[in-house]
Amino acid sequence: PTMIVLVVDDDGLTRALMSRTLSRLGCDVSTAENGKIALEMIAGRSSAGKRDPNAEPNVDSPMEVDGNGAASNGPFTYNYDVIFLDNEMPVLSGLVVVTKLREMGRRDFVVGVTGNTLVEDQKEYFEAGVDHVLTKPVFETSLVEMLSIAEERRRRPA
Repeated sequence: PTMIVLVVDDDGLTRALMSRTLSRLGCDVSTAENGKIALEMIAGRSSAGKRDPNAEPNVDSPMEVDGNGAASNGPFTYNYDVIFLDNEMPVLSGLVVVTKLREMGRRDFVVGVTGNTLVEDQKEYFEAGVDHVLTKPVFETSLVEMLSIAEERRRRPA
């Protein structure tokens, strides 16, 4: 089954490069340019992303699980197998996004991406609730590794 991936980064070039690489690796990739949009897409308020960038998030309609295996664990719908989440972004930082997701009780597989190699910053990201941290530039080998971890998680019963 296809891996459904969300790439969240305010830098257009980073988004494009990661999307292209992940698509080439067989993933179905959506993107968001800030944490607010990402949160709406992850928490099921919007399927905007690459499908229709002008779509207004529909807050009223209940989430529907699509037929291509987006997992539904407990009360949550999981739209993405992996979320690559940049930290330094306008509107909402990656740190804020992952904190909010974990406060909701969601267990999305979140890979924090940071331009900062400082261990302290990475530690802060882990404490907020990311599953892994990658530092920029993100290489294809790292993406492949994260996808295989996501695949393992997907096979594991909830």
